[in-house]
Amino acid sequence: MSINQETKIVNADPSAIGLFGLAMVTLVASSQKLGITTDVSFVIPWAILLGGFAQLFACVIDTKRNNTFGATAFGAFPQQLAAYSEMIISLLSFYGAGAAVLNEHFGREFIPVGKPFGIFKKSDEAKATSVRPVKTGENFKVKNTFS
Repeated sequence: MSINQETKIVNADPSAIGLFGLAMVTLVASSQKLGITTDVSFVIPWAILLGGFAQLFACVIDTKRNNTFGATAFGAFPQQLAAYSEMIISLLSFYGAGAAVLNEHFGREFIPVGKPFGIFKKSDEAKATSVRPVKTGENFKVKNTFS
């Protein structure tokens, strides 16, 4: 006598968590217009963490359930977030590399690093002990802040 048992794995419909992710992205993006947040530093991580991952999870579950529409609808937004973040990373890398080369070439701050985004602030002490050469007649004086 042989016993054949069939096991069926059943999971819930992931549309609710996918819609929750979409609602969270909308809420977080609207919080700046409502005045709850003032900068993008809170908007981007919360939109990616709360909205993007929830929709990506719903996409994977819908793909396992063979639901093409749900997988496409919930998979498009996380793909868009990945593409935008990759574009931002490459642009910032290109900007930083260009700034490093051109600032060294011209011997002055040709492309400001950190100033366009306001992310790097120099203290008063760091401003006073700059590594820029000061031309006095034919002599050059260089302050070395690293020794």
